[in-house]
Amino acid sequence: MKDIDHRLLVRKIILSRFLEMPLERYEEFIENLKINSVFIKLYNRKWAKCDGGIIKIINFPGTIRSSRKYKWSKNVLAEVIVSKDSYLINYRNEWFSKEIVVNQNGLNWFLENEKLISKKTSIRDLLTKIRLINIRNSITYKILGGIIYFQKDFFINRDDPYSLKVLSFLDVSKWVSDNFKNGLYIDSSRISRIISRKLIITKYGHEIELKELFPSSRDIKKKYVKKILYLEHEGMNKGILEVAYNDGKIANKIKVISEIDISRRTVGHCRKELGVVNSYRRIKTYYPPINFDYSRFFPFNDQSVKKNAPKKSGVYELSTTDLEIVYREGRSKIFYLGSTKDIKKRLLEHLGFSGRNGGIKNFLKGHSCLFRYKLCSEDWNKTEKELYNSFIVTFREAPKCNTIKP
Repeated sequence: MKDIDHRLLVRKIILSRFLEMPLERYEEFIENLKINSVFIKLYNRKWAKCDGGIIKIINFPGTIRSSRKYKWSKNVLAEVIVSKDSYLINYRNEWFSKEIVVNQNGLNWFLENEKLISKKTSIRDLLTKIRLINIRNSITYKILGGIIYFQKDFFINRDDPYSLKVLSFLDVSKWVSDNFKNGLYIDSSRISRIISRKLIITKYGHEIELKELFPSSRDIKKKYVKKILYLEHEGMNKGILEVAYNDGKIANKIKVISEIDISRRTVGHCRKELGVVNSYRRIKTYYPPINFDYSRFFPFNDQSVKKNAPKKSGVYELSTTDLEIVYREGRSKIFYLGSTKDIKKRLLEHLGFSGRNGGIKNFLKGHSCLFRYKLCSEDWNKTEKELYNSFIVTFREAPKCNTIKP
């Protein structure tokens, strides 16, 4: 019994790692299968007792052969084209949309006729690879179907973020169980592995991280808080508003434009999570500018930076998770603003021995820290200067570890 459990555990670990495999490596895995000599023989060999070959390739419904007009980034899984009554999935690789069906009787006949009985190990290895591909393709297809079902309004309404519904992994897992009676059970952990760091392209050309299509109730409320703050910012710049909205007024305005019932207290929490100061200190220029779309926060450590930071130019912000730093005008968890042509490289330098900013090192020693970033294809130095100036306007001094003015 223990041996059986051990083998089952090993299979689960192998499957988990296979589901997490990056898309480019998965494409290489499929290409290696396609050039396998035994696979080619099985695919081309006809068998009289079978309608077709020993191996059949079946396409999932609602998928189309890839016809990309431009190169997708390495983490784009597919293009998703949604209409009111149907959808199409155009995968980056046409083999992502396929199930490889092996006729077992035909396989046995083939092995006997080809005198390959002695090579059962290599055949078993081939069948294992086919099984892994089938499982990954099937799980991915079903998860995408679930996401499209729940977030249909988002796709139809030109990728309007305010059309997104609250969605959990459990919701999609249950939907898959209700709509696909056969196949491996897809739990939350498998959904998490499949969607990790993967994007889709909508018919409007927007790249959307799959994780963003699973917003929590808090995420939805933060979007509306940010929307009202953006309208406030516009109103103050145009001279329509003289004072900023307090949290109660923001809550009331959200109730007017949506069906969301949100309390003043929740607005305050959302505002703080967005890094926005209270109404008394919000003036025409404050930090961070409400129309400035930072990424979400990530832990500031080696593993997280290697996984989440891009090797692209832009600006970045460092902050603590716990300590509120006392500035001349208020408190903030932010201690550094920077810009660079390679965000990942610069963040790793801050974490490594080559980092020359002693203040940052002191914060890292004593506190758990976060980073977030915004990509800038050009003028990242200018963007940093604008952020730096708005920080000074808001807090009346520079971030603690910015010892040199940009």
